[in-house]
Amino acid sequence: MTDAELLAIIAQAEREGWTELDLSGNDLEGLPSEIGRLQSLEKLILGKFDYQTYQSKGNRLTTIPKGIFRLTHLKELHIPYNQITAIPDEIAKLANLTSLQLGGNEITVISDTIAKLANLTVLELSNNQITAIPDAIGNLANLTWLNFSFNQITAIPDAIAQLTSLTTLYLYNNQITSIPDAIAQLTSLNLLDLSYNQITSIPDAIAKLASLRDLHLVGNQITSIPDAIAKSANLTQLDLQVIK
Repeated sequence: MTDAELLAIIAQAEREGWTELDLSGNDLEGLPSEIGRLQSLEKLILGKFDYQTYQSKGNRLTTIPKGIFRLTHLKELHIPYNQITAIPDEIAKLANLTSLQLGGNEITVISDTIAKLANLTVLELSNNQITAIPDAIGNLANLTWLNFSFNQITAIPDAIAQLTSLTTLYLYNNQITSIPDAIAQLTSLNLLDLSYNQITSIPDAIAKLASLRDLHLVGNQITSIPDAIAKSANLTQLDLQVIK
């Protein structure tokens, strides 16, 4: 997409008051400042997975374009499959965000600024280079869906206990060695995927998750299953391998 074509699309979106704009799969390295004029925009897509072709359609963004931070009515920001290395503090200006999707980038650190996005219900950060989940994540009380899979995370912070609205938690393919007892506070959790980590035991706290239906622990180094979990009437899917 040429600069002229991009500016023409933005101008049309401004004239017509578009609420959604999809610019995925255009090899964009940046966005013009004019993007900030789209004050009706509620959903901006700069990358996605095409389930018809089974291919990712990203761009070549290395930072989140500054003009986006003027879109104060934005509810969904999707920028997966780019080359973004950090989430800038300006993200806090997007206070109405309910969905932030940044999977498939090169992010290494999540700053405490993430805590200011209090309306988030979906946070997608899989396939990055993140080494730690910040305690600030606990301030996102409205989160229902959280994905940190395919990173380099070594521990689950106790602050995760504050996410009592969370129904889906993906942490597979990391370097996590243990499951904290704090996990028992996730009373709304339906699905927990900790496959392909370095976990050696399952705490009894897991059995306290009354809403849990799907528990995935395959690809770890677990040597036994607590009776409370083996006999759980709530679980409909238990996926693990026991090493003897």
